[in-house]
Amino acid sequence: MRSLLLFVLLAIASAGTAQNDKTWNKVRSGFDRGRPYGAIRTCDKMIAGRPPRPEFLVLRAEGHNRIAEFKLALRDGHAALPQVGEELQRAASVQIGIAYANMGRRDSARFWLERSMGSTDDSEALIRLGMLDRVEGRCNDGIQRFDQVLARNDKHINAMRERGACRAELGDTTGARADLDRALELGPRDPVTFNSRGYHLYALNGRYREAIAEYDRAIKLDPNYSFAFNNRGWAFYKLGDRDRAMRNITLAGRKRRSNPYVHRNLGLIAVDDGEPERACRFFRQALDLGFTEQYGTEVQDLIRAHCGGDPTAVPKPDAAGKPQQRTNAPVRSNAP
Repeated sequence: MRSLLLFVLLAIASAGTAQNDKTWNKVRSGFDRGRPYGAIRTCDKMIAGRPPRPEFLVLRAEGHNRIAEFKLALRDGHAALPQVGEELQRAASVQIGIAYANMGRRDSARFWLERSMGSTDDSEALIRLGMLDRVEGRCNDGIQRFDQVLARNDKHINAMRERGACRAELGDTTGARADLDRALELGPRDPVTFNSRGYHLYALNGRYREAIAEYDRAIKLDPNYSFAFNNRGWAFYKLGDRDRAMRNITLAGRKRRSNPYVHRNLGLIAVDDGEPERACRFFRQALDLGFTEQYGTEVQDLIRAHCGGDPTAVPKPDAAGKPQQRTNAPVRSNAP
């Protein structure tokens, strides 16, 4: 009788594990197919279930990072740490690091990403650390990290794409094209690759019509891709098509209100229009959205050049100011 009871308990436990694996794969599939909201709802059910499944906090943290809810990602990542095993703790640390990076807190991001190292696959942490290197102007260090990932898996599209971006910023146009062409072979339906190709292969070299063709393809694949709209708007502006430029930049801001490049671009357009006060309001909005922390000191330099004095002295926009619009204009880095 005792052995029969043990058998039943083991069978129930096995069924539960299989169900959890199936649900885990369902969530991952939702992320892969660009459907994070449904995946997050599935995590909600598992976390609130009886018994609760704390491992789904790690997946929900990833989902929140995917929809730019970075504070929620931090909450879930930290909540998961004391409740899951070592491997999932490392995965939670990666999500915490990603959230901090997107909030412009680079030191905290590095701490958590480095803390996550030692898992069976450190690729995501290495890539994110390499991206931080790139933001800080240390692309040679970033390339070393991307090389580590590609040495293990030469088909890792994100590492290939990010290495291409770094090579472009270092002036290695041949290496950049090789990497970004290869990234396109690996992911022919990846909108981020088309956006990166448009910026690094064409816009950086003043070939805006070719850049627009790449942004078009990115937007076709992801109609909510704020940064591609923003890049396309800036390319139209450089070609002298102001109406299309403003439509795209404005739409980019609506798609993602946390993109400081939109305000940076609108500020530059206002400078060209001879409206320095309006430009300074936009530049200040870019700073408020963490431009410096995420992308470097360019906007601070623009404020010093066009607004006079300390960037922190520029008045914030009042309630009657322009709507919050944002862009990913080509500068030192291609926005995500």
